[in-house]
Parts: sequence; structure tokens; C-alpha cells
Amino acid sequence: MASSATFDPTFVSTRGAADDDIRNSTRSTDFISPKSRTSRLLRDAVLNLAETDFAGSYRNGGSCVPRSR
Repeated sequence: MASSATFDPTFVSTRGAADDDIRNSTRSTDFISPKSRTSRLLRDAVLNLAETDFAGSYRNGGSCVPRSR
């Protein structure tokens, strides 16, 4: 007999969200700690581009700006 959790829509929804979180955290970890030379080169290029004036309007710098007192 199947458990009641199998038919609970909340369980299905939560499971999907958990899988999504794992995929996103894995991508973040792979970006921060590249496993190959090519991944490191791409990561470094992205970080260098983020420091240019061109990328300024695309990045979310709100959390990096010190608050004035």
C-alpha cells in the first residue's frame, strides 16, 4: 500500500522545489570552485566582465554598496 505522502500535492510541490534548490546550489558551487581549466577560464572571464562599465547595468550591485549612515 502506498503511503499518504505519495498522494499529497504538497509533498510533490516541495520535492520539486528541493530538486530545484539542489540544481541551483550545484551550479553555484561549480562556478565558485571550477573543476577544470576551461571552467576556471570561463569563470574568470565572467568575473572580469562584471567589473567593467559595460556590465554595470546588468549586475545586481545593491548588496555590494555600503550603506550610508
